[in-house]
Amino acid sequence: DPLAFVSSNLNRVEEIWSHPAERRDVPEILDECHEGLARLRGTVSELLRLARRSESETVPLDIAEIVASVLPLVRAEGRFRARWTEFLTAVPAVRGDPGLLAQVALQLLLNAIHSVPEGAPGDHQIHVSTGCEGGRVCLRVRDSGPPIPAAELPHLFDPFASLTGDREALRLGLAVTHQIVISQGGDI
Repeated sequence: DPLAFVSSNLNRVEEIWSHPAERRDVPEILDECHEGLARLRGTVSELLRLARRSESETVPLDIAEIVASVLPLVRAEGRFRARWTEFLTAVPAVRGDPGLLAQVALQLLLNAIHSVPEGAPGDHQIHVSTGCEGGRVCLRVRDSGPPIPAAELPHLFDPFASLTGDREALRLGLAVTHQIVISQGGDI
């Protein structure tokens, strides 16, 4: 994982900075950091390119069916973190790429799972629902984890933004999810 590699190297620089004898390693460590960031930037660019692809196959589909198809993939992991409630009502068909929209549903559900701590499923809840609002089909995923700080909301879909806590690992998935939703004509 290039991000963990860069983070580890920067922690090492921080540790040795106060020891002048060890500072000779800093240029090499910084070179490695630049290399890791270049790999990460390439990976992110490729993921975003895939999410933006315009040649995806769009067909009429039921978003409730898409969500139902990914729920078995996340329920097993989520059962140790929260109680699940689902309200997947039939909604009008939308045009979209079924594979890309399944990725969106999966990513949103995984974000919900990872936002609540493991080990106390009775204390937490994840709710997923489909419906219509203002003539638009909606997918909602709610969890009882801590809210995202207001200062981070404007940067939520920026893959390089610095987020606090465990959300650091979720930012890439949210950036790709955002691009997919936009490419499919939706809003998130």
